[in-house]
Amino acid sequence: MGALQRREFSRAVQLLQQGVNAYPGSVSLWRGLALAQFRGGNVAGAIQTLRAAQERFPKDVDVHINLGWYLHVGGDNPAAKVALQQATSLDPNRKQGFNALGIVLLQLGEVEGAIAANRRGIALDPDNATAFYNLSLALQVAGEYAEAIQAAQRATQLEPHNPHPWVALANAYALSGNLSQAQTTYRYLLQLDRRYRDPAFVATLVNYGFTPALVEQVQRLRGSL
Repeated sequence: MGALQRREFSRAVQLLQQGVNAYPGSVSLWRGLALAQFRGGNVAGAIQTLRAAQERFPKDVDVHINLGWYLHVGGDNPAAKVALQQATSLDPNRKQGFNALGIVLLQLGEVEGAIAANRRGIALDPDNATAFYNLSLALQVAGEYAEAIQAAQRATQLEPHNPHPWVALANAYALSGNLSQAQTTYRYLLQLDRRYRDPAFVATLVNYGFTPALVEQVQRLRGSL
């Protein structure tokens, strides 16, 4: 993040903090302040803001979902799970809550729970690309490679220009033993985003739902080209 962006986020945080101080009953201002803090790199501050908002607005689903996601990014998946389960309990028809919960549960090693959360996200929206992508990753961990391939394929159909589903698809092929198709898919991925040639960039997949073990498999696939 450049100095100009930092100043812009700092200014946005300052203005939104003033808004929260003046109108503490506006949940949208609390959410906006947390988002500005998060985008500015102050994850801890965003979490603190949303915890305060959670006390004021215990039934606001978006507060719980955003808090859960920020906690996940901050590395506190157990607390993220609690916040997201509160969100899905408050509104069992909000797909975003299940999308985030599926990622968190997988990172906690609760694979069956992750699969169930992702299936719920798909049931709520059959065109939920995020849920199909997350489901593929969970199924890969579970060893259900045929269905993992199908889920990743659906995600690539829904978001053909998003590289993440293509990584998931290539990895699912590799885990299933179809190295040739895995390599073909990975080469197509490189046409979308050549940064996946770089092992350091591949390592960032842990920020996008991949478990460390899945990232290691992607690294092996990349190295096989």
